[in-house]
Amino acid sequence: MGLSATLLGTAFSSEQHWVRTHVLHNHNHLWWLGAGLLPRLTLYYKISGCAAQGNSNYRCTAFDIALERATSTEPSAADGSCLQPPSTTLIKCVLWSGPVNTDNAVNAGQLRNAFQVVIAGSNGYNKLAPPTPSGYNAAVNLGKRAISAPTCSDGTRTAIRQVILSASNGADPLNVTYGAGWCDTEYTRKRPCNFFNAYFGRRVDNGNALGQVCDLYSLPWEGQYATKPQFRFDGPLLNVESSFAFTKTGASAQCTAPAPSSS
Repeated sequence: MGLSATLLGTAFSSEQHWVRTHVLHNHNHLWWLGAGLLPRLTLYYKISGCAAQGNSNYRCTAFDIALERATSTEPSAADGSCLQPPSTTLIKCVLWSGPVNTDNAVNAGQLRNAFQVVIAGSNGYNKLAPPTPSGYNAAVNLGKRAISAPTCSDGTRTAIRQVILSASNGADPLNVTYGAGWCDTEYTRKRPCNFFNAYFGRRVDNGNALGQVCDLYSLPWEGQYATKPQFRFDGPLLNVESSFAFTKTGASAQCTAPAPSSS
Protein backbone atom coordinates (compact mmCIF):
# COMPACT_ATOMS: atom_id res chain seq x y z
CA MET A 1 0.00 0.00 0.00
CA GLY A 2 1.14 3.53 -0.40
CA LEU A 3 0.44 7.05 -1.41
CA SER A 4 0.87 9.56 -4.08
CA ALA A 5 1.14 12.67 -5.89
CA THR A 6 1.74 16.27 -6.70
CA LEU A 7 2.64 18.78 -3.98
CA LEU A 8 -0.27 21.14 -3.36
CA GLY A 9 0.94 23.49 -0.67
CA THR A 10 2.10 23.85 2.89
CA ALA A 11 1.45 21.32 5.60
CA PHE A 12 -1.28 21.59 8.21
CA SER A 13 -0.10 23.35 11.36
CA SER A 14 -0.41 20.14 13.37
CA GLU A 15 1.97 18.41 10.96
CA GLN A 16 4.67 21.08 10.75
CA HIS A 17 7.24 19.05 8.82
CA TRP A 18 4.98 17.53 6.17
CA VAL A 19 3.35 18.73 2.96
CA ARG A 20 0.07 17.30 1.70
CA THR A 21 -0.12 15.20 -1.44
CA HIS A 22 -3.41 14.24 -3.05
CA VAL A 23 -3.91 10.53 -3.58
CA LEU A 24 -6.24 8.91 -6.08
CA HIS A 25 -5.62 5.36 -4.87
CA ASN A 26 -3.36 3.66 -2.43
CA HIS A 27 -0.49 2.02 -4.20
CA ASN A 28 2.23 -0.56 -4.16
CA HIS A 29 5.62 0.93 -3.42
CA LEU A 30 9.23 -0.15 -3.23
CA TRP A 31 10.06 1.50 0.08
CA TRP A 32 7.30 0.39 2.45
CA LEU A 33 8.32 0.83 6.10
CA GLY A 34 5.27 -0.65 7.73
CA ALA A 35 1.63 0.12 8.42
CA GLY A 36 0.06 1.03 11.73
CA LEU A 37 -3.66 0.94 12.43
CA LEU A 38 -5.05 3.98 14.17
CA PRO A 39 -7.45 3.19 17.04
CA ARG A 40 -10.65 1.64 15.76
CA LEU A 41 -12.70 4.25 17.62
CA THR A 42 -11.02 7.00 15.65
CA LEU A 43 -13.71 7.63 13.06
CA TYR A 44 -11.84 10.53 11.51
CA TYR A 45 -8.40 11.04 10.00
CA LYS A 46 -6.02 11.64 12.88
CA ILE A 47 -3.32 13.07 10.64
CA SER A 48 -1.24 14.30 13.57
CA GLY A 49 -1.01 10.73 14.90
CA CYS A 50 0.24 9.43 11.57
CA ALA A 51 2.70 12.33 11.28
CA ALA A 52 4.02 11.53 14.74
CA GLN A 53 4.73 7.97 13.64
CA GLY A 54 6.59 9.29 10.62
CA ASN A 55 8.60 11.78 12.67
CA SER A 56 9.66 9.04 15.09
CA ASN A 57 11.13 6.93 12.26
CA TYR A 58 14.35 8.42 10.87
CA ARG A 59 13.93 6.50 7.59
CA CYS A 60 10.45 7.88 6.91
CA THR A 61 10.10 10.56 4.23
CA ALA A 62 6.38 10.15 3.45
CA PHE A 63 3.18 8.71 4.86
CA ASP A 64 -0.42 8.21 3.86
CA ILE A 65 -3.62 7.70 5.79
CA ALA A 66 -6.51 5.83 4.21
CA LEU A 67 -9.73 3.93 4.76
CA GLU A 68 -9.84 0.24 3.90
CA ARG A 69 -12.94 -1.90 3.51
CA ALA A 70 -11.62 -5.14 4.97
CA THR A 71 -12.96 -8.48 6.16
CA SER A 72 -13.86 -8.96 9.80
CA THR A 73 -12.61 -12.58 9.54
CA GLU A 74 -10.84 -14.66 6.90
CA PRO A 75 -13.07 -14.63 3.80
CA SER A 76 -14.70 -17.78 2.47
CA ALA A 77 -13.60 -19.60 -0.62
CA ALA A 78 -14.81 -18.29 -3.94
CA ASP A 79 -16.98 -21.39 -4.57
CA GLY A 80 -19.85 -19.91 -2.56
CA SER A 81 -19.93 -22.76 -0.05
CA CYS A 82 -19.99 -20.26 2.84
CA LEU A 83 -21.38 -16.82 3.34
CA GLN A 84 -18.88 -14.00 3.14
CA PRO A 85 -17.99 -12.40 6.50
CA PRO A 86 -19.24 -8.92 7.30
CA SER A 87 -16.96 -6.08 6.31
CA THR A 88 -15.23 -3.65 8.62
CA THR A 89 -13.55 -0.31 8.00
CA LEU A 90 -9.92 0.19 9.01
CA ILE A 91 -8.06 3.49 9.23
CA LYS A 92 -4.50 2.85 8.18
CA CYS A 93 -1.33 4.90 8.48
CA VAL A 94 1.43 3.76 6.14
CA LEU A 95 5.05 4.95 6.26
CA TRP A 96 7.43 5.17 3.29
CA SER A 97 11.13 5.81 2.87
CA GLY A 98 10.81 7.26 -0.64
CA PRO A 99 8.88 9.94 -2.52
CA VAL A 100 5.27 9.34 -3.54
CA ASN A 101 3.30 10.51 -6.56
CA THR A 102 0.36 9.61 -8.77
CA ASP A 103 2.53 7.48 -11.05
CA ASN A 104 2.72 4.73 -8.45
CA ALA A 105 -0.75 5.19 -6.97
CA VAL A 106 -2.07 1.98 -8.52
CA ASN A 107 -3.51 -0.12 -5.69
CA ALA A 108 -7.26 0.50 -5.30
CA GLY A 109 -7.87 -2.83 -3.54
CA GLN A 110 -7.85 -6.54 -4.26
CA LEU A 111 -9.87 -9.73 -4.00
CA ARG A 112 -9.41 -12.00 -0.98
CA ASN A 113 -11.09 -15.16 -2.17
CA ALA A 114 -14.49 -13.71 -3.17
CA PHE A 115 -14.30 -10.69 -0.86
CA GLN A 116 -13.48 -7.34 -2.45
CA VAL A 117 -11.08 -5.24 -0.39
CA VAL A 118 -11.48 -1.56 -1.26
CA ILE A 119 -9.16 1.35 -0.47
CA ALA A 120 -10.63 4.84 -0.41
CA GLY A 121 -10.12 8.30 1.01
CA SER A 122 -6.34 8.02 0.79
CA ASN A 123 -4.33 11.17 1.36
CA GLY A 124 -0.60 11.41 1.73
CA TYR A 125 2.15 13.67 2.96
CA ASN A 126 5.75 14.10 1.87
CA LYS A 127 8.24 15.43 4.37
CA LEU A 128 9.31 19.01 3.70
CA ALA A 129 12.96 18.20 4.39
CA PRO A 130 14.96 15.13 5.45
CA PRO A 131 16.93 15.04 8.71
CA THR A 132 20.10 17.16 8.69
CA PRO A 133 23.30 15.04 8.59
CA SER A 134 25.87 15.76 11.27
CA GLY A 135 28.28 18.51 10.23
CA TYR A 136 25.90 20.12 7.73
CA ASN A 137 23.52 23.04 7.68
CA ALA A 138 19.79 22.39 7.39
CA ALA A 139 18.53 21.26 3.99
CA VAL A 140 17.47 23.67 1.28
CA ASN A 141 14.41 22.29 -0.51
CA LEU A 142 14.95 22.62 -4.28
CA GLY A 143 11.70 20.88 -5.24
CA LYS A 144 11.84 19.21 -8.63
CA ARG A 145 15.08 20.78 -9.87
CA ALA A 146 18.72 19.93 -9.31
CA ILE A 147 21.75 22.21 -9.16
CA SER A 148 23.31 22.98 -12.53
CA ALA A 149 26.53 24.67 -11.46
CA PRO A 150 28.33 26.93 -13.93
CA THR A 151 32.09 27.41 -14.04
CA CYS A 152 33.23 30.09 -11.60
CA SER A 153 34.27 33.40 -13.09
CA ASP A 154 37.92 32.61 -12.30
CA GLY A 155 37.68 29.33 -14.21
CA THR A 156 37.23 27.07 -11.18
CA ARG A 157 35.05 24.02 -11.69
CA THR A 158 33.34 22.95 -8.48
CA ALA A 159 31.79 19.64 -9.56
CA ILE A 160 33.61 16.66 -8.04
CA ARG A 161 31.53 13.64 -9.00
CA GLN A 162 28.05 12.16 -9.20
CA VAL A 163 27.06 9.11 -7.16
CA ILE A 164 23.91 7.07 -7.88
CA LEU A 165 22.29 4.70 -5.41
CA SER A 166 20.06 2.37 -7.39
CA ALA A 167 16.54 1.78 -6.09
CA SER A 168 16.88 -1.90 -7.01
CA ASN A 169 19.39 -2.64 -4.24
CA GLY A 170 16.83 -2.19 -1.48
CA ALA A 171 18.42 0.87 0.12
CA ASP A 172 16.32 3.82 1.23
CA PRO A 173 16.08 6.08 -1.83
CA LEU A 174 16.13 9.36 0.10
CA ASN A 175 18.54 8.65 2.93
CA VAL A 176 20.72 11.75 2.69
CA THR A 177 23.25 10.32 5.14
CA TYR A 178 24.63 8.44 2.13
CA GLY A 179 25.27 11.74 0.38
CA ALA A 180 26.91 13.19 3.48
CA GLY A 181 29.10 10.12 3.78
CA TRP A 182 30.21 10.40 0.17
CA CYS A 183 30.88 14.12 0.54
CA ASP A 184 32.94 13.47 3.66
CA THR A 185 35.16 10.94 1.87
CA GLU A 186 35.14 11.88 -1.84
CA TYR A 187 37.58 14.73 -2.29
CA THR A 188 41.00 15.75 -3.50
CA ARG A 189 43.55 17.72 -1.49
CA LYS A 190 42.82 20.82 -3.51
CA ARG A 191 39.05 20.37 -3.65
CA PRO A 192 37.44 18.94 -0.52
CA CYS A 193 33.70 18.35 -0.81
CA ASN A 194 31.70 21.07 0.95
CA PHE A 195 28.28 20.76 -0.67
CA PHE A 196 26.03 18.06 -2.10
CA ASN A 197 22.69 17.96 -3.87
CA ALA A 198 20.66 14.80 -3.22
CA TYR A 199 17.62 14.07 -5.36
CA PHE A 200 15.50 11.27 -6.70
CA GLY A 201 15.44 10.21 -10.34
CA ARG A 202 12.39 8.75 -12.11
CA ARG A 203 12.24 7.71 -15.76
CA VAL A 204 10.07 9.88 -17.98
CA ASP A 205 9.02 7.08 -20.34
CA ASN A 206 7.67 4.53 -17.86
CA GLY A 207 7.74 6.13 -14.40
CA ASN A 208 10.19 3.57 -13.03
CA ALA A 209 12.47 4.67 -10.21
CA LEU A 210 16.20 5.02 -10.78
CA GLY A 211 17.03 5.85 -7.17
CA GLN A 212 18.91 8.55 -5.30
CA VAL A 213 21.43 10.77 -7.05
CA CYS A 214 24.05 12.77 -5.16
CA ASP A 215 26.05 15.48 -6.92
CA LEU A 216 29.16 16.47 -4.96
CA TYR A 217 30.71 19.95 -5.15
CA SER A 218 33.75 21.68 -3.69
CA LEU A 219 31.82 24.91 -3.05
CA PRO A 220 28.18 25.59 -2.12
CA TRP A 221 25.60 26.87 -4.58
CA GLU A 222 22.47 28.87 -3.88
CA GLY A 223 19.01 27.65 -4.78
CA GLN A 224 18.83 29.98 -7.79
CA TYR A 225 21.25 27.62 -9.56
CA ALA A 226 18.76 24.74 -9.30
CA THR A 227 17.74 24.93 -12.96
CA LYS A 228 17.90 21.25 -13.99
CA PRO A 229 14.45 19.55 -14.06
CA GLN A 230 15.65 16.47 -15.97
CA PHE A 231 18.83 14.50 -16.60
CA ARG A 232 20.00 11.39 -18.43
CA PHE A 233 21.54 8.23 -17.06
CA ASP A 234 22.64 5.42 -19.38
CA GLY A 235 20.33 6.77 -22.09
CA PRO A 236 16.84 7.25 -20.59
CA LEU A 237 15.62 10.71 -19.66
CA LEU A 238 14.72 11.09 -15.97
CA ASN A 239 12.77 13.64 -13.97
CA VAL A 240 14.23 15.22 -10.84
CA GLU A 241 12.13 14.76 -7.70
CA SER A 242 12.57 15.58 -4.00
CA SER A 243 15.76 17.58 -4.46
CA PHE A 244 17.62 18.86 -1.38
CA ALA A 245 20.91 20.71 -1.01
CA PHE A 246 23.27 20.50 1.97
CA THR A 247 26.24 22.72 2.82
CA LYS A 248 28.96 21.73 5.27
CA THR A 249 29.03 23.83 8.39
CA GLY A 250 31.71 26.47 8.01
CA ALA A 251 32.18 25.88 4.27
CA SER A 252 33.82 28.54 2.11
CA ALA A 253 31.60 31.08 0.43
CA GLN A 254 30.22 30.46 -3.04
CA CYS A 255 32.44 31.55 -5.88
CA THR A 256 31.55 34.39 -8.22
CA ALA A 257 29.70 32.93 -11.18
CA PRO A 258 27.40 33.99 -14.03
CA ALA A 259 23.74 34.34 -13.17
CA PRO A 260 21.75 31.16 -13.86
CA SER A 261 19.65 30.85 -16.97
CA SER A 262 16.00 31.85 -16.51
CA SER A 263 14.81 28.96 -18.68
